[in-house]
Amino acid sequence: MDDDARVALFREHPPGWWGWPWRLPRPLTVPELIQAGSLDASLAALLWLALERRASIIVAAGPNGAGKTVTLSALLDFLPPAVRRVHLQGMAEDFSFVGAADPGQTYLLANEISDHLPIYLWGRRAQRLFELLPEGYALGATLHAESVGQVLGFLTSPPLGIPERLVAAVDFVMTLALTRGSAGVVRRVEELCLLEQGARHVRYRPLFHGPAEGTGLVSAMEGQWSPLARRLGMDTDELRSAHAARAEWLTARVAAGDTGPARWRAALAAYRAGRGA
Repeated sequence: MDDDARVALFREHPPGWWGWPWRLPRPLTVPELIQAGSLDASLAALLWLALERRASIIVAAGPNGAGKTVTLSALLDFLPPAVRRVHLQGMAEDFSFVGAADPGQTYLLANEISDHLPIYLWGRRAQRLFELLPEGYALGATLHAESVGQVLGFLTSPPLGIPERLVAAVDFVMTLALTRGSAGVVRRVEELCLLEQGARHVRYRPLFHGPAEGTGLVSAMEGQWSPLARRLGMDTDELRSAHAARAEWLTARVAAGDTGPARWRAALAAYRAGRGA
């Protein structure tokens, strides 16, 4: 990625989105993440269909540097262009946008839910974020946790104590893993789960998970297509067909070298134009 492309990607977010300046990551696109082995075309296609419908997602990982913000930022390319992105201002957020914004056309972005830095969302402000979900807002956020269970416990237990019905309004939780070995640092998706409200507690359905060894992903979609289709407001057969077509298209884009920001976004725009989006 050349300097101009990197600057362009950084300009899409306020400075605090990436953390402190000395920790600025290299922004990546979805095809670059596929090339790196962080995820595969099948998982990316599913997330594309979900984000296209403004699905809410939390990206979590235990260690710093696992790629939470880089991954979430790349996925935002799948949001409809007309959707307004609102970057929440951490502990200074006053939610003044509420009332003027169209909830059904707004995507709220929290660079991290934690008390580590003032630029992160915490306390009553984090609770307010989840209270907006039943009003039609959607969110993309990151936090520190090593499993989906830890994510749910972190959000619903003190000091945050967010009601489980509000946490269940989030569609997906994705966890990332970071390993170091002879091949260097490997960052990959560990699990993607669909959340739903159970009789008493939030439940989650695994959709993809990493194997015990290696960097490949294992699909757990059999038996999950129907509940996922209902969540996304799609017919099951429509979802399966669209998923297969987009996975194939993404694979072709990687093979064609449409991975850098300019070529990737041009290809995505052309795809949308061809579908009348």
